[in-house]
Amino acid sequence: MIAEDTSRAHGNESDPFDDEAETMRDIRTCEALHEARAAFHDALVEDSAVQDRHFAVQLRQEPPYQIAEFFFLLRAFQLDSETKVRRYAELHNLHLERLLADRTKMRRLGLSPTRVRKGMFSPESIPKLVENYRSGDGAIDQSDLSRLLIEVMSPETCRKTAVVLADAGYLERHRSPYQSVLVRSTGELERIFARCLRHVRASLALDGAPLHTTDFDRHAVPPNSGGAAEADERTAR
Repeated sequence: MIAEDTSRAHGNESDPFDDEAETMRDIRTCEALHEARAAFHDALVEDSAVQDRHFAVQLRQEPPYQIAEFFFLLRAFQLDSETKVRRYAELHNLHLERLLADRTKMRRLGLSPTRVRKGMFSPESIPKLVENYRSGDGAIDQSDLSRLLIEVMSPETCRKTAVVLADAGYLERHRSPYQSVLVRSTGELERIFARCLRHVRASLALDGAPLHTTDFDRHAVPPNSGGAAEADERTAR
């Protein structure tokens, strides 16, 4: 909804570069986001159970970041009861039903009706999701995980990324008695993600004073964070 409102209203707004102080704040925000993303991937690679250059490339892609965000939000919203998980699945279906009815939005997101329908839970699959989550201490059927992430990645990309994160030691994957593959976070994935969010918040919290062009020489980042130059160097590697 926020994105839609922005797309409708931006034509009536003034040029965002007209205000120098606001532009400087935008630069600091961009820097903080860049550093946090670089730090996330650094930590993911450094703490991985597999230390290999080609494996590191897979960890530095966008899907691992999206799955980390997913498990972070599960933890942050405290989806720790059968009632909450069931309600989450129902709201997920409702969201996709509304998306199916909005062809313009689907086209803008690059999604087809077929793919959106693949993300929906059937009446029979919601109880299975709830039971797996309850009995498996937060475990999710891999196919259900792909449903919940259908807007940001395909089911096959979700499967491959889950395998990579399991090999790295961040996810546990095992077969249930019904031969489905259950996926569960070890907890470290969402902790790494949370630390990077805290970095962004800490960086922007230093943005209380008026900004001037001389602030280009100062990096609004916490001590020992390394600054933007180090973040750029890490990304290049």
